[in-house]
Amino acid sequence: VDFLNQYNSSKKIICNYINFAIPASVCKNIFLYKIHIHFPIDIKQLIITTQSLKDQNNLFELIFDIASLDDYLKAWEIIEEYQIDKYQFNPIYTGYNIDFFKENPIQVQRDSLVELLRKAADTEYGLKYDFVSILTAEQYRERLPIIHYEELAPYSERLMNGEQNLLWPEPIMWFAKSSGTTAAKSKFIPVSKESLESCHFRGGKDVISIFNKLYPDAQVFNGKTLALGGSSEISKTNNNCRYGDLSAILISNTPFWANMMKTPDQSIMLMSEWEEKIEKICDTTIKEDVRSLAGVPSWFLTLINRILERTGRNNLHEVWPNLELFIHGGINFTPYREQYKRLLPDPKMKYMETYNASEGFFGLQDDPGDSSMLLMLDYGVYYEFVPISELTKPHPR
Repeated sequence: VDFLNQYNSSKKIICNYINFAIPASVCKNIFLYKIHIHFPIDIKQLIITTQSLKDQNNLFELIFDIASLDDYLKAWEIIEEYQIDKYQFNPIYTGYNIDFFKENPIQVQRDSLVELLRKAADTEYGLKYDFVSILTAEQYRERLPIIHYEELAPYSERLMNGEQNLLWPEPIMWFAKSSGTTAAKSKFIPVSKESLESCHFRGGKDVISIFNKLYPDAQVFNGKTLALGGSSEISKTNNNCRYGDLSAILISNTPFWANMMKTPDQSIMLMSEWEEKIEKICDTTIKEDVRSLAGVPSWFLTLINRILERTGRNNLHEVWPNLELFIHGGINFTPYREQYKRLLPDPKMKYMETYNASEGFFGLQDDPGDSSMLLMLDYGVYYEFVPISELTKPHPR
């Protein structure tokens, strides 16, 4: 206990509700128990577990693994019947999750809003607008004004200087540097660990799952993915604060098992000197079995042309014969499509577009025959839509 108390960071015990034991009473209130629940549920055992935690006044949160609409409805029954205060839904991709939010977009979005308000209720921003008393989307719309980045910039600056619990209860160490469309030279968007896991990385997992569903015979994941990103740097105001473009943040936080499937290694991917980075990537990847690319089309054109120049090849398939997928985003692909057809002429080549912005992973292409993207409604992002005619009004609707 003395050892644990040396550290201010949150302490969690992650466990299953069946394989569960409460530590000695001396550890009471040190841990938050994150209890995973997978269906079908042994409801008797779940009651025993939660009641034993309540009896000793231990903090706990139930995490329901949701793989179908039935799981979702059963979870809500348990939450309401046993008055569970803290809970999360952890969607497990089976194809049903996307089908569910397509069929129930309003329900999924309102549930997302309620969960976001609940989690942020005790932050400075949550207390300012009394999140705890907002129960409906209508109340949220009436209570919170539409704002621009300039109104949130002071919060970002304070977070970068080490303050916490301003906009989100989780410690914020990373900031996505974005040029954006505001008057500021650069925007610094706070990025929490939770948003990385439940939004950005989850979007990547869904892209992989959808691709496998669309092309079950593809051999993409038997080789390497070449990811091309930006760079990150340490803030001069706070050594614990790091910022960079979103791709650099994702690369820096990628789980070790995912890095095993990527090339080049992280030290090269995060190099700040662009020309040197391109040369290093060429040095280390030309002999690799690269089967997929991931990044911004304009950045990749520079790399592809340099690889072809150094190898003397006519197209990229002559360098990497097993290449068959390009996951791209960041800019409109249409102006680049013809160039890529010349550089990657093999008919087996496939493209999947994503919309992974600094603020969140918003959409992905789930139908290769449709160039539009599907808005992902269950990634912990709540969307509001404002008619263009309302934007210039003092109180737009």
